[in-house]
Amino acid sequence: MLAVILGLAVLVFIAGWVFGGVLLHALGLALLVLGAVSLIVTQDAAAALVLAIGVVMWLAGHWHDALRHHEYASPLAQRLFQRSLPSKFDPTREWSLPVHSGHESDRVRRPTRR
Repeated sequence: MLAVILGLAVLVFIAGWVFGGVLLHALGLALLVLGAVSLIVTQDAAAALVLAIGVVMWLAGHWHDALRHHEYASPLAQRLFQRSLPSKFDPTREWSLPVHSGHESDRVRRPTRR
């Protein structure tokens, strides 16, 4: 029974890693639009809450994609995250390290003295 529970937990984690950003984007955008339309039509405080939850889910989807792909999908999300969050929460920092293949052409050649 424990193996089944652990297997399901791993499966849920992998599915969340693969599909999490897309689901957060889609559900966040749907809630954002639904909340905005509902706020315009009914002018209810609950609609503002739905709108806020949609914005947070949409931004969480962008953060998840930036964590997974090491770059932001939208300049707006990049600007919001890099200006409002501390740098330790930036999922794209320190991912631009140079990669060397070990091939001779990758090595720096120093000029010889004459």
